[in-house]
Order: sequence, then C-alpha cells, then structure tokens
Amino acid sequence: MPKNAKHSKNQILYLGIFLTSLILGCATMRTPEGGPRDKNPPKVLKMEPKNLTTNFNAKKIVIEFDEYIKLNNEFKEFSISPEQEKPPVLKAKLKRLEVTLQDSLEKNTTYTLNFGKAITDVNEGNILKNFTYVLSTGPTLDSLSISGKVRNSLTGAPEIDATVFIFPLERDSLFGKKKPSIFTATDSSGNYKLNNLKKGSYKIYALKEKSGDRIYQQLNDEVGFIKTPLVLDKNNLDSINLQIFKELAVNFRVLDKKLNNDGSISMTFNQQLKKPELTVTEPANIDLNKKVKFNKTNDSVKVWLTDMGFDSVKIAIKDEGKLLETEKFGLSLIHI
Repeated sequence: MPKNAKHSKNQILYLGIFLTSLILGCATMRTPEGGPRDKNPPKVLKMEPKNLTTNFNAKKIVIEFDEYIKLNNEFKEFSISPEQEKPPVLKAKLKRLEVTLQDSLEKNTTYTLNFGKAITDVNEGNILKNFTYVLSTGPTLDSLSISGKVRNSLTGAPEIDATVFIFPLERDSLFGKKKPSIFTATDSSGNYKLNNLKKGSYKIYALKEKSGDRIYQQLNDEVGFIKTPLVLDKNNLDSINLQIFKELAVNFRVLDKKLNNDGSISMTFNQQLKKPELTVTEPANIDLNKKVKFNKTNDSVKVWLTDMGFDSVKIAIKDEGKLLETEKFGLSLIHI
C-alpha cells in the first residue's frame, strides 16, 4: 500500500475514534430526564432580623430560602400595614430576598409585611402563599386574630384561594377604591386567619376575583361581607364565616351579544335573572319555533332560530313577566 494512502487511512480512523468519544462523552454529560416535578414552594431557612422581632430598629430585612427565587408582580402583591408613604423595596438575589425599608417606622407599632403571591421559585414558579413578616418597634407585638371559613352561597362549597381582608372602620370607605394592606388567602378547605391585629373595629370582606388586584369589580367578582363591624378587643374572633355571592347590578344591562357562526344568538347579562323569558317580536312568525337555552345562573343565553331568512331580528328580554330590554340583531348589531 502506498505510504500516503496508509497515512490517510490512519487519519480517518483517528477521526472516527475522536467523534465516537465525543458523542459518548456528551451522552454521559446529559442531565437525566423525567423524575417527579417539584411542586413545593420555596422554604424559608433564615431571617435576619428574625420574624416577630420586638424593639426593631433595622433598615434592611434579609430572608434566605432553600432554592433560587424570583419576584412576581411584587408592586401589586406586596403590602405593609400600617401603610408607609415610601413603601419598602424588594430585591431577589439568588436564594435571598432583601427588603429595604425606605421610610421611618412609628414608635411602639406592630408592622406586618404581606408578600401575597409575590415570591416564587425560579424553575417551576411554585408560589409561596400567605407569607408574612411581622415586627414591632416596641417591646410587644399585636397578637389578636380573626379566623373563619369562606363558602359559596349557592353551592355551600368551600372557596379556595379567595382573598379575605379587613379595613379599620374609619377607612371602610376605601372598599372598592383601594387595595387593602391587611389580607390573606383561604386554604384548600376555605379556611382563613388574619394574625397580629391590634385592638379596634373592622369591616371584613371576602373576594373571589379574576383580576387579582384585591379591588372589588362588581361585573366580574364575587363578594361576601358582614354588615356589622367586628370589634376586636381582648379576645380573638373565631368562626367569623363568610359566604360569597355575585352581587346583582341595580339596572339590567346586556354586557355582550353576538351572532355565532352556526346561526345562533348569544347574550350575556349583568344580572342573574329569576324567571327569564325571550320573545322574538320581529319577525313575529319565527318566535314559535325558536330554541332557547339559559345557563345555570340565568345570566347568559343562547337562542337558535329555525328560520334564518331575515335581515334583522328583535328579541324582547323579560324577567318574571317584566320587560327588561329589547335587542336588535342584524349585520350591524344595532342596540335599541
């Protein structure tokens, strides 16, 4: 065999060995796939100063966790009670959370830092719910509490992850205008507990909402409350139970209406009707063969018309025999 050919054959052999080793090496370096998914939220390992510290005089709080953390919507989720003009600044650093106090603290006062759903782990986004840090600038901590259960008024089932909050009686006018600073979320059994409260009179609310901003929106949210103020004095208040419900709007209104691709008509209302009824008033001859289906709460409806040979149709909406509104459907969906 010629010398050059032999040299070329050796080069090919060495190259093949190198590539095989590289592939095998990469294979052994791969992280094993599969395994159970991490479903646990970050766990607090250490706090400096410690939680429930009295005679507090620090400017920064450092909280260490067992895994890497990140902050999620901290400006919306985090609150401090009593409120401060300059709120604390939160900063996540690997497995640490630093809370810098920008404003001065009042003397002999208990402060509660509520993180809401702001703290999550980096990998899976597991949320550390209902985490609070409590401090007192005086020798004692406020230690009163309010607890109970939240249920759905229609089904009686426990409400999971509903927000329960209180306003001091003199600040109750802020309900629906500003998010509360004293709040917690219900657990998997609908239970809640508000801790480290001071003596006073409070109004209490429960809210099941879509936006997550802790501000009541009548069109979308369910609410529960106790009309009589709660007086918190020497003893804790237990079994303060609330039932949430969809509050009815004062004036009936059609929130949404559309013609569907299948020729049916859909409407959504701002109220749950008691004995709803729909009548096709124009053209009146197609009313008899229409099919109507309300949802379980009677706040939306779908209508099928067997005769679709019309340019427009008028439908009268009634409840308990009383005419509420008339809607006109056509190419422009004109409202009357």
